[in-house]
Amino acid sequence: MRRRLGILALVTLGLVSGGCVPPPPEENLARDYGEETTMGALQAAGRVRIGITTDAPPLGYVDPRTEEPAGFTVALGREIAETLGVRAVFTPAPSDRLLELVSSDDLDISFPNVPLTEEAVRGHSFSTPYVLVHQRLLVRASSPLRAVEDLAGER
Repeated sequence: MRRRLGILALVTLGLVSGGCVPPPPEENLARDYGEETTMGALQAAGRVRIGITTDAPPLGYVDPRTEEPAGFTVALGREIAETLGVRAVFTPAPSDRLLELVSSDDLDISFPNVPLTEEAVRGHSFSTPYVLVHQRLLVRASSPLRAVEDLAGER
């Protein structure tokens, strides 16, 4: 009997003390922007047109099973749309076309998988990079290959 009371006391203590822990704060990043701003114009439109790469899994690609855009950039695009309180409309395209689609106003934002060259930066507004990658070759010490350019289009 004493053992049952002890167990009951422990369970009751656990339930009571668990109820005293406040829930984690809800992080709501959504906010309203003035219509004169880019973000406000997107909110007024009710949607954000997002370009994602079709050729850079796992960053961006079209899932062959569902034929839907997928990858990290899709998740990031959904987060942006949710924060703005608008619908995300995805347009898959090869990386080399995404900048052109933003320039022609066919997209609001895009996630191209392109190097940040001086020419690209002069012609487009880029955010802070969200992914930094480097290419390296793993070759035998005796190989004449020393850089990606040495492959000359070969795989």
